[in-house]
Amino acid sequence: PATDSAPVRDAKVAALEAAIAAAPEEMAPRLELAELHWSQGRYAQAGTVYSELLERWPRLESDVVVGRRVERNAAGKLVVLTPEELERRYRESEPLRIYNVSSFRSGRFEGWPAVSRDRYYNVTGQAVNQSEHPLDDVRVVITIYGFGQMVYDTQTVALGRLRPGEVRAFNAQFSRFDNIHNITRHECVGTFRR
Repeated sequence: PATDSAPVRDAKVAALEAAIAAAPEEMAPRLELAELHWSQGRYAQAGTVYSELLERWPRLESDVVVGRRVERNAAGKLVVLTPEELERRYRESEPLRIYNVSSFRSGRFEGWPAVSRDRYYNVTGQAVNQSEHPLDDVRVVITIYGFGQMVYDTQTVALGRLRPGEVRAFNAQFSRFDNIHNITRHECVGTFRR
Protein backbone atom coordinates (compact mmCIF):
# COMPACT_ATOMS: atom_id res chain seq x y z
CA PRO A 1 0.00 0.00 0.00
CA ALA A 2 0.94 3.65 -0.50
CA THR A 3 1.14 4.13 3.29
CA ASP A 4 4.16 1.84 3.71
CA SER A 5 7.19 3.47 5.33
CA ALA A 6 10.40 3.92 3.34
CA PRO A 7 12.21 0.98 5.04
CA VAL A 8 9.24 -1.33 4.35
CA ARG A 9 9.13 -0.22 0.70
CA ASP A 10 12.88 -0.66 0.35
CA ALA A 11 12.60 -4.16 1.83
CA LYS A 12 9.83 -5.04 -0.66
CA VAL A 13 11.91 -3.71 -3.56
CA ALA A 14 14.94 -5.69 -2.38
CA ALA A 15 12.86 -8.87 -2.01
CA LEU A 16 11.39 -8.47 -5.51
CA GLU A 17 14.81 -7.75 -7.04
CA ALA A 18 16.16 -10.89 -5.34
CA ALA A 19 13.22 -12.90 -6.73
CA ILE A 20 13.93 -11.54 -10.22
CA ALA A 21 17.62 -12.41 -9.93
CA ALA A 22 16.74 -15.94 -8.74
CA ALA A 23 14.18 -16.55 -11.51
CA PRO A 24 14.84 -14.15 -14.43
CA GLU A 25 12.28 -15.90 -16.65
CA GLU A 26 9.41 -15.24 -14.22
CA MET A 27 7.16 -12.38 -15.25
CA ALA A 28 5.20 -11.96 -11.98
CA PRO A 29 7.97 -10.47 -9.76
CA ARG A 30 8.84 -7.92 -12.45
CA LEU A 31 5.19 -6.89 -12.81
CA GLU A 32 4.90 -6.60 -9.05
CA LEU A 33 8.08 -4.48 -8.89
CA ALA A 34 6.82 -2.19 -11.66
CA GLU A 35 3.50 -1.82 -9.84
CA LEU A 36 5.26 -1.05 -6.55
CA HIS A 37 7.40 1.66 -8.15
CA TRP A 38 4.38 3.13 -9.97
CA SER A 39 2.17 3.22 -6.87
CA GLN A 40 4.92 5.07 -4.99
CA GLY A 41 5.33 7.68 -7.76
CA ARG A 42 8.74 6.40 -8.87
CA TYR A 43 7.79 6.53 -12.54
CA ALA A 44 11.32 6.40 -14.00
CA GLN A 45 12.08 3.20 -12.09
CA ALA A 46 8.72 1.71 -13.09
CA GLY A 47 9.46 2.64 -16.70
CA THR A 48 12.79 0.82 -16.55
CA VAL A 49 11.07 -2.32 -15.26
CA TYR A 50 8.31 -2.07 -17.91
CA SER A 51 11.01 -1.70 -20.58
CA GLU A 52 12.71 -4.89 -19.34
CA LEU A 53 9.36 -6.68 -19.29
CA LEU A 54 8.56 -5.67 -22.86
CA GLU A 55 12.00 -6.75 -24.09
CA ARG A 56 11.37 -10.25 -22.72
CA TRP A 57 7.60 -10.43 -23.32
CA PRO A 58 6.65 -8.11 -26.23
CA ARG A 59 3.00 -9.26 -26.21
CA LEU A 60 2.65 -7.67 -22.78
CA GLU A 61 2.42 -4.33 -24.60
CA SER A 62 -1.27 -5.09 -25.30
CA ASP A 63 -1.99 -5.51 -21.56
CA VAL A 64 -4.43 -2.85 -20.32
CA VAL A 65 -2.40 -1.79 -17.28
CA VAL A 66 0.90 -1.73 -19.15
CA GLY A 67 -0.76 0.21 -22.00
CA ARG A 68 -1.87 2.90 -19.54
CA ARG A 69 1.64 3.31 -18.18
CA VAL A 70 3.96 3.09 -21.18
CA GLU A 71 3.64 3.36 -24.96
CA ARG A 72 5.88 3.57 -27.99
CA ASN A 73 6.29 6.88 -29.76
CA ALA A 74 6.58 7.27 -33.56
CA ALA A 75 10.31 6.47 -33.38
CA GLY A 76 9.61 3.24 -31.47
CA LYS A 77 11.01 4.55 -28.19
CA LEU A 78 9.17 3.63 -25.00
CA VAL A 79 7.52 6.64 -23.30
CA VAL A 80 6.48 6.47 -19.65
CA LEU A 81 2.96 7.93 -19.27
CA THR A 82 3.55 9.80 -16.02
CA PRO A 83 0.88 12.18 -14.73
CA GLU A 84 3.07 15.04 -16.00
CA GLU A 85 3.26 13.51 -19.49
CA LEU A 86 -0.51 12.99 -19.58
CA GLU A 87 -1.06 16.60 -18.45
CA ARG A 88 1.32 17.83 -21.17
CA ARG A 89 -0.56 15.83 -23.79
CA TYR A 90 -3.89 17.17 -22.58
CA ARG A 91 -2.59 20.74 -22.81
CA GLU A 92 -1.40 20.13 -26.36
CA SER A 93 -4.73 18.58 -27.37
CA GLU A 94 -6.76 21.35 -25.65
CA PRO A 95 -4.34 24.30 -25.81
CA LEU A 96 -6.79 27.17 -25.41
CA ARG A 97 -8.47 27.42 -22.02
CA ILE A 98 -11.21 29.94 -21.25
CA TYR A 99 -11.60 30.67 -17.53
CA ASN A 100 -12.65 33.30 -14.96
CA VAL A 101 -15.79 33.92 -17.00
CA SER A 102 -18.41 36.10 -15.35
CA SER A 103 -21.27 38.37 -16.32
CA PHE A 104 -22.92 41.49 -14.98
CA ARG A 105 -25.59 43.99 -15.91
CA SER A 106 -24.81 47.65 -16.41
CA GLY A 107 -26.52 50.84 -17.58
CA ARG A 108 -29.53 52.88 -16.47
CA PHE A 109 -31.90 50.80 -14.35
CA GLU A 110 -33.86 52.90 -11.87
CA GLY A 111 -37.14 54.10 -13.34
CA TRP A 112 -36.32 52.75 -16.80
CA PRO A 113 -38.31 49.95 -18.47
CA ALA A 114 -36.75 46.47 -18.63
CA VAL A 115 -36.49 46.69 -22.42
CA SER A 116 -34.51 49.95 -22.38
CA ARG A 117 -31.56 50.14 -24.78
CA ASP A 118 -29.58 51.81 -21.99
CA ARG A 119 -29.10 48.42 -20.30
CA TYR A 120 -26.23 46.12 -21.10
CA TYR A 121 -25.35 42.53 -20.39
CA ASN A 122 -21.58 42.17 -20.07
CA VAL A 123 -19.47 39.02 -20.25
CA THR A 124 -15.80 39.02 -19.23
CA GLY A 125 -13.14 36.36 -18.88
CA GLN A 126 -9.61 35.29 -19.67
CA ALA A 127 -8.02 33.02 -22.24
CA VAL A 128 -4.69 31.25 -21.80
CA ASN A 129 -2.52 29.28 -24.19
CA GLN A 130 -1.59 26.29 -22.03
CA SER A 131 0.38 24.50 -24.74
CA GLU A 132 4.07 24.67 -25.60
CA HIS A 133 3.41 26.22 -29.04
CA PRO A 134 1.99 29.60 -30.11
CA LEU A 135 -1.63 29.86 -31.20
CA ASP A 136 -2.62 32.16 -34.06
CA ASP A 137 -5.89 33.97 -34.76
CA VAL A 138 -7.27 33.29 -31.27
CA ARG A 139 -10.91 34.30 -30.92
CA VAL A 140 -13.58 33.94 -28.26
CA VAL A 141 -17.14 33.53 -29.51
CA ILE A 142 -19.58 34.70 -26.82
CA THR A 143 -23.30 33.88 -27.06
CA ILE A 144 -26.08 34.96 -24.72
CA TYR A 145 -29.23 32.88 -24.35
CA GLY A 146 -32.78 33.42 -23.17
CA PHE A 147 -35.48 31.00 -22.07
CA GLY A 148 -35.87 27.86 -24.19
CA GLN A 149 -32.33 28.08 -25.58
CA MET A 150 -33.25 31.19 -27.56
CA VAL A 151 -30.11 32.91 -28.87
CA TYR A 152 -30.22 36.66 -28.27
CA ASP A 153 -26.86 37.66 -29.64
CA THR A 154 -23.34 36.45 -30.47
CA GLN A 155 -20.12 38.43 -30.51
CA THR A 156 -16.61 37.42 -31.46
CA VAL A 157 -13.65 38.95 -29.64
CA ALA A 158 -10.35 38.68 -31.53
CA LEU A 159 -7.33 38.16 -29.27
CA GLY A 160 -4.72 37.62 -32.01
CA ARG A 161 -1.65 35.48 -31.39
CA LEU A 162 -1.04 33.92 -27.97
CA ARG A 163 2.45 32.75 -27.04
CA PRO A 164 2.83 29.67 -24.80
CA GLY A 165 1.57 30.52 -21.31
CA GLU A 166 0.25 33.93 -22.36
CA VAL A 167 -3.02 35.13 -20.80
CA ARG A 168 -5.38 37.71 -22.29
CA ALA A 169 -8.58 39.18 -20.92
CA PHE A 170 -11.70 39.61 -23.04
CA ASN A 171 -15.07 41.28 -22.64
CA ALA A 172 -18.21 41.84 -24.65
CA GLN A 173 -21.19 44.11 -24.09
CA PHE A 174 -24.64 43.09 -25.36
CA SER A 175 -27.72 45.23 -25.85
CA ARG A 176 -29.74 43.07 -28.25
CA PHE A 177 -32.36 41.30 -26.14
CA ASP A 178 -36.06 41.76 -25.46
CA ASN A 179 -35.72 41.97 -21.67
CA ILE A 180 -32.46 41.87 -19.72
CA HIS A 181 -34.12 39.73 -17.05
CA ASN A 182 -34.86 37.03 -19.65
CA ILE A 183 -31.16 36.31 -20.25
CA THR A 184 -30.58 32.90 -18.70
CA ARG A 185 -26.95 32.11 -19.51
CA HIS A 186 -23.93 32.82 -21.64
CA GLU A 187 -21.41 30.61 -23.39
CA CYS A 188 -17.78 31.27 -24.42
CA VAL A 189 -16.08 29.12 -27.05
CA GLY A 190 -12.46 29.62 -28.09
CA THR A 191 -11.10 29.11 -31.59
CA PHE A 192 -7.53 29.26 -32.91
CA ARG A 193 -5.14 28.20 -35.64
CA ARG A 194 -1.80 26.44 -35.05
